[in-house]
Order: sequence, then structure tokens, then C-alpha cells
Amino acid sequence: MICPQISFLNVRRIVLILNISICILFTVLQIDRLLAIADFGPLEENSKLDQSDLSRSEASDTSASSIKSNLFGIDHEVLNKQIMEYKKTKVKEVEGIGLLEQQQEQLAEIRKQMKMRKKKTKEYFDNDITPQRYLLDKYDYLDADVSSQENELEYELQEMTSEVEVAVEEDGK
Repeated sequence: MICPQISFLNVRRIVLILNISICILFTVLQIDRLLAIADFGPLEENSKLDQSDLSRSEASDTSASSIKSNLFGIDHEVLNKQIMEYKKTKVKEVEGIGLLEQQQEQLAEIRKQMKMRKKKTKEYFDNDITPQRYLLDKYDYLDADVSSQENELEYELQEMTSEVEVAVEEDGK
């Protein structure tokens, strides 16, 4: 089903849709079909039909097909056959790849060990500071500044008192 479109010279394109749900369904199906072809190549049923059509056309037009098949010095028929064989073997190899139960158990054991190592290293390394700890450290720092200032004042007071005592002793002698 094709959604009709009308366009004029200076008028925007107008799309008349007779049944929106049918048109949407059609476009979704068409997109899915195109994506499937892009991912997996043409369907086997279609490729078989295409191959039978090609064999019929080859029988009728042998000279035209030889010109088309040997374009730019490349034999496209042979190339397409090789590509299809490669795709088939690739699919078979993917299906054949499977881990044995013993290998799966070993893999699970290794994963457990890796998780344990991560947990152990995470427990020892805690460089995160909480807001409460930040405020306590800040007030401790301020208290240390105040206490150091008080200590300086006490030290100056002791020096002055010792100077006064020395001066009093000298005057008394």
C-alpha cells in the first residue's frame, strides 16, 4: 500500500492517509523487513526464489548474463556464491561454539574469585569523607588555631612576667 502524496510548485507536500493504522502497520513491517535483510542478508526463501529466477534468466540470456557477471573484471556470480557459503559456515560455527559444563564451572569459580578480590580491595581503600567528618575536622583545625594563639599569648605573658621579675630583682639589689 502506498500513501498518496500531492505536491504543487509553491505548496508544501500534503500527505493524504486513508487509514492511519494500516499505513503505520505497513511502514513498521517494511522497516522490520529491511532491518532483517540488513542484519541477516536476504531470507533463504527469497534467495532460493531469486536463484531459480536467475537460472531461468541465464538460460534465456546467456550472452547478456556473461557481460553482467564479469563487470570490471570481477565474476560476481562466483563472488556471491563465496559470500553465501561464508555466511552459512559462519552461522554453523556460531552454533557449534558452546562451553562444556566443566569450563562453565571454572568460569563461574574465576568470577567468584574476582568479585572477592574486588571486595577485599574496596574494604581497605576508603578514601571517602562524610560531611560529618569534614565538619569535625574543620572545627578541630579551628580549635587548633585558637589554642595555638592562646599558647602564644601565654608564652608572651610568661616572658613579660619573667622580665618583670628580673627587673624587680635587679632593683631590689
